[in-house]
Amino acid sequence: MLKPLGMACETIEVYAPEHFVIHRVDGGFEVSSKHGALLGVAATFPAARDLMSDGTHEQLYAVHDMRLTESHRAAILEKAFAAWG
Repeated sequence: MLKPLGMACETIEVYAPEHFVIHRVDGGFEVSSKHGALLGVAATFPAARDLMSDGTHEQLYAVHDMRLTESHRAAILEKAFAAWG
């Protein structure tokens, strides 16, 4: 669907937490255990990561991705794919 716009799918690697969850909230980030217990609130993402105990870690996953440049975004909006913009 987006190939005519010069876009292509690629594979990137992202880290996903195994033992905790970080959610963006108004004014910062909430950190919870994988079971939902609130561990703390931080103003910045690095500060939220600092709330993790030494035993926590993240797993590296390969996922599909599309890089969206400003020209791609403009073309998508112009072609009526507003949900992608």
